[in-house]
Amino acid sequence: QALWLRQFSTTTNTQISAENASTGSAVGSNGVVAYSTSPDFPLEIYDDGEATTLVEGGEFWNLGVVSDGMGYVYSKQEMCCDSAIAYHDGENESILSAFRAGDPVPRRDYQVNNGWAAYTELGNQQQTHVWTRSAEGALLQRTFFSTSSTIEYLAADGEVMVQHAGRRYLSDSNGQLTELGSALGAARKIGDTWYVSIGRSLFSLL
Repeated sequence: QALWLRQFSTTTNTQISAENASTGSAVGSNGVVAYSTSPDFPLEIYDDGEATTLVEGGEFWNLGVVSDGMGYVYSKQEMCCDSAIAYHDGENESILSAFRAGDPVPRRDYQVNNGWAAYTELGNQQQTHVWTRSAEGALLQRTFFSTSSTIEYLAADGEVMVQHAGRRYLSDSNGQLTELGSALGAARKIGDTWYVSIGRSLFSLL
């Protein structure tokens, strides 16, 4: 499948790549597009008419990229089996998690927002813990449960809404974890306030 960019303000379409880009792509609010194409799955970006390869493919496939237009988080997969979660700041690649069986899922296992990255890493019982990488590169573990946690939403200020065992928890930018209640609905931070949408209703949390 070819990859196209739609500019809604001008109603114009631009073809980014004629190659198969079906493994996931992302566009930031600044219009920068991140994607990978078969057969080697390099990590590539398209910015103001110019395509650039950030990470070569081949030995490792770079899949399922998410982006805020400044940084890129993606699954780095060995051709045979295991995958890690990686971050690229536009200049350098950093491996965030150890390689593990299975494919990390975009947004559930990794997100990026305003220079922050959230990702999952395996614990000593093979459960997933939620971690973050700050814009300055500092790593912080956010969950410590004996069973798996997942990312619900990473806010621009580094706060993370996580889910564990059907419950919703808020981790502030310092890592303090607060249980909020049921994981029903979808959480998002708008301005300084967290909200949960359930059906056609919107509720403020804090």
